Amino acid sequence: MQLQLLFLTLCIQQLSCILVNPTTIPVPRNIPNSPTFLPLNENEPQSLIPLWKHNIKMNLYLFINTDLQFSDYNAIPDWRIDIRNQYLQDKQIQLLIPRNVESTKQHYYAHIFLVKDSFPIDPANTSFSMDSIVYVCHSLTKFYKDAPYWHQTITISLVYDTKDYINRDTLHPVTLKYFINSSKSISSNQRRINFYRPIVFPNDFWLAKKDAYPINDTTLNALPLTVHLESINVWKFNVYAVLASKEDNQQTKNSQLGLDENLSVMDQGYMFSITLLTCFMHGLFELLAFKNDIGFYRVKTHRIGISVNSLMIHIAIQIILFTYTMDFSSNAIRECIQLTHLCVNIWKLNHVWLHDYEWVIEQGSNYGFAIKMVRTTTRGKYKLVEQGEAKTQQLDAVAVKLLALVVVPLFAVYNAYHYYYHYNMLIYHQLKNMCMEDWTKKVIINGIVNFLSIFGPFMVVYPQIYINYKMDMVNHISINTMVYKIINVAVGKLNHHEILVYKN
Repeated sequence: MQLQLLFLTLCIQQLSCILVNPTTIPVPRNIPNSPTFLPLNENEPQSLIPLWKHNIKMNLYLFINTDLQFSDYNAIPDWRIDIRNQYLQDKQIQLLIPRNVESTKQHYYAHIFLVKDSFPIDPANTSFSMDSIVYVCHSLTKFYKDAPYWHQTITISLVYDTKDYINRDTLHPVTLKYFINSSKSISSNQRRINFYRPIVFPNDFWLAKKDAYPINDTTLNALPLTVHLESINVWKFNVYAVLASKEDNQQTKNSQLGLDENLSVMDQGYMFSITLLTCFMHGLFELLAFKNDIGFYRVKTHRIGISVNSLMIHIAIQIILFTYTMDFSSNAIRECIQLTHLCVNIWKLNHVWLHDYEWVIEQGSNYGFAIKMVRTTTRGKYKLVEQGEAKTQQLDAVAVKLLALVVVPLFAVYNAYHYYYHYNMLIYHQLKNMCMEDWTKKVIINGIVNFLSIFGPFMVVYPQIYINYKMDMVNHISINTMVYKIINVAVGKLNHHEILVYKN
C-alpha cells in the first residue's frame, strides 16, 4: 500500500510540475541585475533562486506611524541605512516615537522598505519596479488581555544565503510565506523554478511580557524604541519563523501561558544554561546506563539472583505502552526510544532464560514429528548452576504472588475510580451526543495506561528487590547501571524543579 501511495505521489508531481533544463536555467528578461545562469541536477527538487545578486547595494528605510496602510512616501524615514550586502555587521539605533496623548489610536506599525540602490519606494515614480523592492509592515503594539502594550526593542533580520539556490524541501511550511516570489518564473514539464526577493524578517517573539508596559499611560509623550539590524542564515531563520508563528497563535487565543512566557525562560541566561546542561547530562547518563546494562548482561552465564518475572512484567508493560503510543501519539522520537528499550529487554530475557532451552524435533505417536522447546544442561559456554537458580526461581515465584495480592485489588480500585470520575465529568458537561460504547473503550484504555504509567515501575522492581533481600546479595545486578539511572532521575527532577521555581 505504501509503495502504491509513493508511486501515485510521484505521478502527481510529474503531472503538476514543470521540467527545467538540467544544465542551465534561462534568466527572465527585463529584470535589473538578474541572476546568472545556474546549473542544476536533474534530480534536484523544486528550487528557489535569489532574484537579487549577492553583494548588491541596497537601502533600508524604516517608517513608524499609526497607519496600517502606508501612503506618505514623501515623509522623512525614522531610520535610513545603506547596505552593501545582506551579510552585515549588527547595527542599532535608539528612537523616540512621538505620541499624541489625546489621540485614540493605539496601534503603531513599523513600515520597512528594502530597495536596490537608487530605486524609489513610491509606486507613482516611473522608475519604480516591483522586483526591486521588498516591503514589510510589522505591528509594534502587542495586546495582552485586550490592552495595548509597548516593547522597547525590535530586531530586523535580513536573511542571507551564500548558495545560488534553496531547496524548497529544506524549508518549513511556515517559512515559505516569507519567500516573496517574483512575477517572473521559469517552468517546464516537471518542475517550476521561482525567483524570490530578499527576506526582511522583523522579530520580537522572544520579548517577555513582563518587559512591556501599557501604551495608554497618559504620562508618556514619546515611546522609546531600540531597533536592531542583523543578518541571519536560512536555518536560523527557519527556527525563528516557526517560533514566531507559534507566538502569534498564542496571542490569537489570548493565552497567558503560551510561548511568550516559555521563551522568557530562554531570555534568562542562567535558566537557559541550566536547561541545556541538564538535557545534555540526562542524555549522557541514559547512554551510559544503556551501555553498562548491555555489557553486564552480555557476559552473564547464569541467572542466579535475576528476576525473570521482572523482565517479563517489564516487557508486557512496554508492549502495552508502545502500542498505545503508536495509536495516540505522533512523536516519532518517543516511539523509537520505547521500541529500543523493548528490544533490549527482550534480548536480556532471551540471554538469561531462553538460553537454557533449545528447539528439538521429536517423532510423535500420532503425527510424523513434533517441535518442542526442551531444557538443556549445556549450551555452548553457558552452564547451569542448579542450586542457585532453583532458589532464585522459587523466590521469584513468591515475589510475584505477593505482588499480585497488592496490584490486582489496586488495579480494580483505580480503574473503578477512573471510570466513575470520567462518567461524572460526562454528565457534568452534558455530552449526550457522544457514543457511549466508544467513550467506554477510551476511558478503560486510558485507565489501564495511566495505571501502568504510575505503578509500572513499582511492579517491575519489586520482584528483583525481594530476591535481593532474601538472598542478601546484589552482585548479580549491574551496580553501574543502577547508579547512572539514579543520577539520571535526579538530573531530570533538578531540571523540572528549576523551571517550576522560575515560573513561581
